[in-house]
Amino acid sequence: MPLTETQTKNTKPRERAYKLADSEGLFPLVQPNGTKLWRMKYRFAGKEKLLSFGAYPALGIAAARDKRKAAKALLGEGKDPMRAKGEVVSESGDTFYMVAKRWHENRQSALNPAHAERVWSRMERDVFPSIGQRPIDEITAPEVLEMIRRIETRGALDISRRAKEGVGQVFQFAIACGLASSDPTAHLRGALKPRPRVKHMSRLPLVLPAFLEKLRAYQEEGDRRSSITRDAVLFALMTWVRTKELRLAVKSEFEDLDGTDPVWRIPAAHMKMGREHIVPLSAQAAQIARNMVSTATGDYLFPRPHPHKPLSEKMRWQCHRTVELSMSFLDPSIAESRENI
Repeated sequence: MPLTETQTKNTKPRERAYKLADSEGLFPLVQPNGTKLWRMKYRFAGKEKLLSFGAYPALGIAAARDKRKAAKALLGEGKDPMRAKGEVVSESGDTFYMVAKRWHENRQSALNPAHAERVWSRMERDVFPSIGQRPIDEITAPEVLEMIRRIETRGALDISRRAKEGVGQVFQFAIACGLASSDPTAHLRGALKPRPRVKHMSRLPLVLPAFLEKLRAYQEEGDRRSSITRDAVLFALMTWVRTKELRLAVKSEFEDLDGTDPVWRIPAAHMKMGREHIVPLSAQAAQIARNMVSTATGDYLFPRPHPHKPLSEKMRWQCHRTVELSMSFLDPSIAESRENI
């Protein structure tokens, strides 16, 4: 039964978008914010498509039915209403950019802030310039592929796949909200350029015992910093933590260093996943931690010469230098095998 003006006017929003059926494919889509958007579902060339007419009450029931009638007339002539000249579609504001913004806001609270920023920056840099202002229900697979090709031309094949994945997630969100009927990225399988063949690095010979021996003995004369770097490298090997977590470790995070169950309790703020992480310490790792707690000034376990600053971000380069110097003490065949990596 066709909708009445009273029904359309008095319809209340729900937690999720839903449809109110009128007739012959016409319906208002009621959004969670209370907006009512006129849509018409139809088929052309064997594919289901979706027209956007405008918002109620600016576009009343009678006017929406007139647009439906005009669209039906074009279909009767074998024309796609979405593409025909003098098309019946009006601006609805449902561009890819607007839907992507709602998609991002909907999931942002569940993402790591840094990751959320990377996802949105990728959209702004690579996606929006190409399809951001296009009505989302009109975007085709060739348009998305053209956008991806632009990324591929600069050799960023991993970024191109991430962009395709992001666009697909926006379309899945749009389909759930009734703003699109299909996901054009689903038709791109096999169209993207293949990743280059991975070249795996040669393995190192088994030199860890000799390496550790040289590393423990390494310290430039009169240089306290090199011994801190050395202990930090050893501690990283024993705990398998990231550089950031190691650099920002403070003495108060370590428990029971003199007991039977020493642990390192890394706070959520320092972890990539935003959850507290507990690292059981071996006897050797606990010994390094005890030594640093008793000798290092300030709060950080591995400080800079300035006692109130953590080990520099350049620590990774210091670690590399320590490794290279240590490896130089090994026999030539081992050093040569490292150069070939």
